[in-house]
Amino acid sequence: MEEKTVAVIGSGIVGVTAAYYLQRAGQKTLLFDHGVGQASKASAGIICPWFSQRRNADWYQLVADGAKFYRQLMADLTSDGVEELPFEECGAIVFKKKRSLVQRLYEKAMERRQSDPTMGELAILTPEEITHTIPGFKSAYHALFASGGGKVDGARLVKIMQDQFVQQGGQFIPQKVHIKKHTDRLVSITSESQQWDVDQVIVAAGAFLADVLSPLNHRVGIRPQKGQLIVCNCGESTESWPVLMLVGETDIIPDRACQVIIGASHENDKGYDLSLDQTISNSFMEEAKSYFPDLHFEKISERVGTRAYTEDFLPLYGDYPFCNRIKVASGLGSSGLTSGPIIGYRLAQRILGKEISIPEAFNPNKYID
Repeated sequence: MEEKTVAVIGSGIVGVTAAYYLQRAGQKTLLFDHGVGQASKASAGIICPWFSQRRNADWYQLVADGAKFYRQLMADLTSDGVEELPFEECGAIVFKKKRSLVQRLYEKAMERRQSDPTMGELAILTPEEITHTIPGFKSAYHALFASGGGKVDGARLVKIMQDQFVQQGGQFIPQKVHIKKHTDRLVSITSESQQWDVDQVIVAAGAFLADVLSPLNHRVGIRPQKGQLIVCNCGESTESWPVLMLVGETDIIPDRACQVIIGASHENDKGYDLSLDQTISNSFMEEAKSYFPDLHFEKISERVGTRAYTEDFLPLYGDYPFCNRIKVASGLGSSGLTSGPIIGYRLAQRILGKEISIPEAFNPNKYID
């Protein structure tokens, strides 16, 4: 009997996780990616969902499961021989303008911790305690600390899993492809010069989902959002710093040695534009200086990527409405590095025949017709 083949379209965080676990289980897998606009390039890499104010229970459970899954993913990579892991449980601090807001968040987090101890220890910090924890930091805001908060280098995680996928026998194909057609037996994928007929497909193309599916002539309710961040040298060791989730949308993430990542922007009106905006870059730099007035920040590099959002800001993943041989995932937004690995893992398990329940809130039927 001929060996079945699975194709994964998109080597971002969802697709590469799915491909890694499929190939790891012995499933022949092809991984396609044309290398443009991955959302992980626009993500600051904070894994700390427990402080979210979003009220959708299904979404919160997804990101909480995603944070917990990082421990399994790191253990699996370690067992495969990866020595320098891209995820670190460094702790996270979220700031609020009023102490009463910090107290309210603390009480909510304590409720959540009863069913999810992954968040670790919680503590309300005064401005003086924060300065003691992070020398040179100056702010009048109170904050909440979670010891289980973490940081992940998304680009490095994607690269590590892609390398592991290839080492285990997977085939990576750096081409732009579309789904040409599907039948009750096969799915046909085409590039400009080649066609592949496969048994099942996972389309994890992020903001480019509609483009991959365009030959099938269905509406896809996905829109792009541009994200930009900067990497800086600050002249002081940041290795002991926790993640800093500042008031507003800017975060400061310790990177390596004396480096930090600052960002990221959420630009809804830029389409698929991947050009750098120096105004935004400079605003990140100035905000960082306002919290660390005695440090000298020197910009090293800038990153730009394209996130995907749905009409109701919930992710979609599961069976493609018109063919159960095709699985789709998109719309993860700015929490993609938190929810992406668990979504990719679950789609892989479905392909492998496991019973995986997906909440109706994320049903692709809501967004593809």
